Amino acid sequence: MYEPVAPSIQGLLLAAGPTVDLPFANSALGISRAHGYALAKRGVYPVRILRLGSSYRVVTTDLLHLLGLAETRR
Repeated sequence: MYEPVAPSIQGLLLAAGPTVDLPFANSALGISRAHGYALAKRGVYPVRILRLGSSYRVVTTDLLHLLGLAETRR
């Protein structure tokens, strides 16, 4: 019987637009939601973040570079 496989973080990142939301980036980096938001609030998140109103967006290209996946993006 066929069982669908959940898409990998890598696959989702490679298909993402120019930015992803902070919870998604936290998941890709393996950090908790609370810790990710604390880092963003202090301005020390490991990649570039854009503050748009009350939300944070993470630059996908920077996240791909940090994870060593930049060369696989088309």
